[in-house]
Amino acid sequence: MTDRLAMPMNDMNYFFELIKVALNHRDCLSGIPSEEEWKELYEMAVKQALVGVLYDGVLKLPAEQRPNDVSLLKWYGRVLKIEKQNKKMNYSCAMMSFNFQNEGRRHVILKGQGVAELYPNPLHRISGDIDVWIEGSRKEIIDFMSSRASVNEIGYHHLAVELKNNVSVEVHFMPSFMRSYIPHRHLQEFFKEAKNNEFDHFILWRDSNIKIPVSTLAFNRVYLLVHIFEHFLGLGIGFRQLLDYYYVLNQGFTEDERCEAVRVLDALHLTKFVGAVMYVLQNVFGLDDKHLLVVPNVKEGKFLLAEIMQAGNFGKYDPRLKKGNLNLWQRSVRLISRSSHFLFRYPEFVLSAPFFKVWMICWVKRHQKG
Repeated sequence: MTDRLAMPMNDMNYFFELIKVALNHRDCLSGIPSEEEWKELYEMAVKQALVGVLYDGVLKLPAEQRPNDVSLLKWYGRVLKIEKQNKKMNYSCAMMSFNFQNEGRRHVILKGQGVAELYPNPLHRISGDIDVWIEGSRKEIIDFMSSRASVNEIGYHHLAVELKNNVSVEVHFMPSFMRSYIPHRHLQEFFKEAKNNEFDHFILWRDSNIKIPVSTLAFNRVYLLVHIFEHFLGLGIGFRQLLDYYYVLNQGFTEDERCEAVRVLDALHLTKFVGAVMYVLQNVFGLDDKHLLVVPNVKEGKFLLAEIMQAGNFGKYDPRLKKGNLNLWQRSVRLISRSSHFLFRYPEFVLSAPFFKVWMICWVKRHQKG
């Protein structure tokens, strides 16, 4: 595995140790990194979208193990930008949800800003788009959003809009999909059964006096794993997505809740992948045995870890992927080409992906207006 990783072995050790320091599973590093090694650690934190979280880890280190003041100031400057962006995203979530509630439109904030609530320092999780699942038919949701915002794109499972403060929002007709018919059907059944609990799960939103709906832990034990898998087969994933899942599982669960999550994930044909994720969560993040859904799969877990280290956050740093402005068909070919890399591990999804992609493109064109 080591020849596929982008960092020298000693730097990798420090990187994994720093993650555990940030998550309170270590008190310090095993040595004193050089300034060049700190440069590598910072670049890997950027690549894996963990700058804010690992900055908290840096501050926990003994003084002699920290980077010099110039490096630390560079790190701190980036963290300030992350905090500023999160505050803007949190405000946008609150206002959007407040408006939806006033108009009687049931909804729930998916992953992202909602999962950040589980972090010790939510403002240090790097944010992405706002994802929201709205109740209603595809046509109802398109009409509703089109009358209130500028719709940039309408896809198979969501549409994209941009708010006035340049915040991107993905409004979901369904939370996610899978690239194989039977798992996809089971996933939609899971969403149908879960939706009332999700739309009615309100929390007091930080820095506000309003309550907004966010996903439950039971939902996220399945949904986030599906999200991780889809990106894994697509452009790739980074540690940020795995850290979200770590914080979900780290909240704990009963044996019945564990069995229910495993039952659904098994119906989605994700048992092998769940074992791989458990390996990464245990070995990289230090997740306690009592919070594992299944026994870690060492072989698949090492493969997943190597892919994460090479691809980075959403595959942005993967040298195997063609970059640049690509049209829809070029992007589709790129995705199919990448997923073929996993043929012998996840044959059902790899073999069905090209047919599903073609069907999805045609379906979207046929139903462009709902």
